[in-house]
Amino acid sequence: MSVTALGVGLAAGSAVAWSILDVARKKIGEDSRATSAMAWLSLLQLPVLAPLLLIGALLSPEHQSVLFPALPSLSSAYGWRLGASIALNILANLLFLRAVQISPLSLTTPYLSFTPAFTAILAIFFYAEVPSTWGWCGIATVCLGAFFLNGGDGGGPLAALKALWKERGSLYMLGVAVIWSVTSVLDKGASEQAGALWHTAALAIALTIAFMGWRVVADGAIAPLTRELRSSPRWYVAGGLFGGAAMVLQFISYESLDIAYVETVKRAIGVLLAMAAGYWFFDERDIKRRLFAALLMVAGVAMILLGSGG
Repeated sequence: MSVTALGVGLAAGSAVAWSILDVARKKIGEDSRATSAMAWLSLLQLPVLAPLLLIGALLSPEHQSVLFPALPSLSSAYGWRLGASIALNILANLLFLRAVQISPLSLTTPYLSFTPAFTAILAIFFYAEVPSTWGWCGIATVCLGAFFLNGGDGGGPLAALKALWKERGSLYMLGVAVIWSVTSVLDKGASEQAGALWHTAALAIALTIAFMGWRVVADGAIAPLTRELRSSPRWYVAGGLFGGAAMVLQFISYESLDIAYVETVKRAIGVLLAMAAGYWFFDERDIKRRLFAALLMVAGVAMILLGSGG
């Protein structure tokens, strides 16, 4: 699949939406538990998706489109991908929310730059795509970027490794990167079968049920959950809106751009916006070294994915 302006634009839009969601999740995490945040963020995607899905279901076939899709014909192939994606997304979102609660946004989010690298490795097994020489150089560059991200504190050659273990939020986010590399592969196939909007809605419904059920059972009542929603209503609404938009744009972009390129654009823009968000919204001033490291990691990811296409 060739690189198209439409695909790049959709991936860039997805990256911006994900970055806004990151800020919302960080703000929400100051007053809400991780499971409560996920319950409401998932539920609040549905008011945006539901009208589009309803209109698509009512339209005649010649008027249906990506934004107004037809009812999907489900299969076991879709079912197992959806189930696996739901389980992994529950784990990844819990780790993500915990990471941004305990560590600076600009120190945790750059680790998501590893997601395209892990995706490229998975492509060896799923698509028989072996990284080129440039690809392996990119892997080394990403590792060097990770060193600079956490190094600089006089810890010697193993400073990055020690800092990664010490900064628990960074370790959690690295785990998120691994999980999301797997879900990217699963979601690409699932959205091709059910459509981007239907798959987004299915994930949102499943995550809402899982996290709301978890909280109601654990708390013995729904009142604590509703109190947390009232603590940051605007950030919850923004998070739900942009979370749904991010997923839809990402899934639609798979139709116009290789998954590797989608991940490259997402992470390159996402890391830079995370640095800006950390500075403007959360008073994270130690940005210069981290920004250089993030740019280095993005460059490495670009080598891996652009090299694998050549």
